[in-house]
Amino acid sequence: MLGVCEVENEYVIHFLNIAMNSVLNRQCTFVISEGDDKRGIDTAPIFDTAKYSPEQVTFSVGIIK
Repeated sequence: MLGVCEVENEYVIHFLNIAMNSVLNRQCTFVISEGDDKRGIDTAPIFDTAKYSPEQVTFSVGIIK
């Protein structure tokens, strides 16, 4: 599992996920969280679908200024 913050948008994380699948020879996917942060900070966990499903992924983000 890889947690990514400051994600630009879903398009960018999609291509990172494709690259990771190719290099790691795994079937990973991601769930992007487009929060209500005024600065536009989005987060996304990338995870192996053999170990987790999107329904099992729960995460929270605390931003300290």
